[in-house]
Amino acid sequence: EETIQNENIIVPLFNLILGIGAIIAIVVGIVIAVKIMTGGVDAKAEVKAMLTPYIVSVIVLVSAWTIWKIALNFLQGTFN
Repeated sequence: EETIQNENIIVPLFNLILGIGAIIAIVVGIVIAVKIMTGGVDAKAEVKAMLTPYIVSVIVLVSAWTIWKIALNFLQGTFN
């Protein structure tokens, strides 16, 4: 019963954190795109420097979501 209680807390919490991360990633992506479209040469160089950490962050976010879903499916299949 404690496992079910923990699952009822952890799953929504992790989904909330991933949702917030996705919203932040989308907003930052839009800001970068606007800077690329409206900026001059100097701004574009600055944006290109921001682009690599942004792409890495999105890859980490998607990987975390994928690992979470795989682990959750595996554990639910094991304990049910």
